[in-house]
Amino acid sequence: MTQTQFEQLYNERRANLGRHAVTFPLMKSKITKKATFKDIVDEQGRPERIILEKPISKKVFNTNKFNELCQAVWEYYTDTKLKRISSEGKWRPGIGFIKSTNKGFADLHGLYNGRAIYIETKQEKEKHLQSQKDFAKWVQDGGGIYVSVRSFEDMYNVTQAIMNGESLEVWGYLK
Repeated sequence: MTQTQFEQLYNERRANLGRHAVTFPLMKSKITKKATFKDIVDEQGRPERIILEKPISKKVFNTNKFNELCQAVWEYYTDTKLKRISSEGKWRPGIGFIKSTNKGFADLHGLYNGRAIYIETKQEKEKHLQSQKDFAKWVQDGGGIYVSVRSFEDMYNVTQAIMNGESLEVWGYLK
């Protein structure tokens, strides 16, 4: 199954429930250099902004949309939910960056047939941090399921394997 085929199935079900269609674009534009401009006042006293240099942007992987896609695949096939857990921390105005206490936690957490499932989402060439490796070992030592996914196909295959009771040894937690 492809991501496009899945989105069609997913949106058909959403339409039957009276919900709007959604898509999961996995690339987004990110501004790498801000525009430079000059603010002036014209002859009539109206403010005007003159752009001196246009902003420069590039296409980057949209991690949030990928996590939403993984959650949608899981929910569609298992009728259960995965919760997103942020381990990055937060920016607070006037305070600055506050580190999270969730260092190393997997991105998505859930339950299936009485077993804990933890899914780490990664970009194609992104490596696991030591804190993530430690968390994966903790989960597996406790009898939970920990897997890493890097694409729609990975998430679809992991979901099917878990639903069918297949071994996830081939997925290895550091895949």
